[in-house]
Amino acid sequence: MSDDAGVPPASRGGLRYRRILLKLSGEALLGDRQYGVDPAFCAFIAEQVAQVQAQGVEVGIVVGGGNIFRGMAAAARGMDRATGDYIGMLATVMNGLAMQDALERANVPTRVMTAISMNEVAEPYIRRRAVRHLEKGRVVIFGAGMVQSERRSGISVFNALRHIQAVCVLIFDWFSLFIPIGIVALIAPQIAQLGPDAFAVLAPFAFAFLATSIVLIALPVFSMSLALRAKPGTVFAKLLKPLALAAATRNTLICAPTALETMTDELNAPREPSVLFIPIGFTVMRFGNMVHFIVAALFIANLTGRSFTGVELLFVAAFSFMSSFATIGVSGLPGLVPMAAVLRPFGLSYELALPLMIIADPIVSMIRAMINVALNCLIPALVLEKKRVIAVAGD
Repeated sequence: MSDDAGVPPASRGGLRYRRILLKLSGEALLGDRQYGVDPAFCAFIAEQVAQVQAQGVEVGIVVGGGNIFRGMAAAARGMDRATGDYIGMLATVMNGLAMQDALERANVPTRVMTAISMNEVAEPYIRRRAVRHLEKGRVVIFGAGMVQSERRSGISVFNALRHIQAVCVLIFDWFSLFIPIGIVALIAPQIAQLGPDAFAVLAPFAFAFLATSIVLIALPVFSMSLALRAKPGTVFAKLLKPLALAAATRNTLICAPTALETMTDELNAPREPSVLFIPIGFTVMRFGNMVHFIVAALFIANLTGRSFTGVELLFVAAFSFMSSFATIGVSGLPGLVPMAAVLRPFGLSYELALPLMIIADPIVSMIRAMINVALNCLIPALVLEKKRVIAVAGD
């Protein structure tokens, strides 16, 4: 066997290519076998590679792993695709070591380099080191993928962006601490003018919002009981956990994992639509905020003697729906700011509404979150019912 340092490539006169990359499929190493590696066939390939290298050509080899494991086939049988691909990458290393043994038996110095670190059996892939091995007359076998350097760069960029995002979120969080103070300072004179009578004034609003909320929570419960073929009491008992969490945290998004678990594991809702619609709905669809804005607009209109036509009521609902999107990612008093877009187009006083809504917000925010949870949990159940209707129509 030649010296481990390798033999510098010989004269390259007449050669068309100074450096080549040979791709060997895993199946090529089977030889006459049904599975694994045929040492005799590996020795045959090694002799051919030795002849090429003896002419002064730098040889790199990429070897597959299909003779041992195929990630795509395993994924088709239910294995996680990424896990299957990792196992397949390890299979390429096994084949690379087999080829290294065959090449060194043919007196060809060989190095195996891998993108996945396994220092006891192979070298980590470093481009400059691989080129240096080739220049020294060694055959280099590449295994387990060659994207590590690029992936590390991508991860570095991702980490940098993640840190930048974290800093921006921290700055925004600190800034958000002062928003309620500014709002309270802004409406303090109005609250002082209202005095104790403000609570009496709010009574009709509180009653209307509470009654609407009971209906909007009860309707999804009954609808889910029909769609999921369960008793309403059972559905409500199962939903109590995400509803109570919504009331306690006043945050819809925090309830998404609990709601997803309740719908799929306890109420047997279809998993695919639940996984799709619950995270999206809990993030984007703020039905509770929409209802809050509608009831608040009707309350302020009644308070100031303003009446709405049927068309205006439709516009109130439309403006409330659009304004609810402005509350995404916002909780507490800042979530009341978009209400101005609902009130002012109809000449209603936002300055009058804001102090009243701030007084009511500790209770209203709890109910808002519960409405969001109840209505967004209904969507996967309705998808199941629609599939049943389509199936019956097809029959």
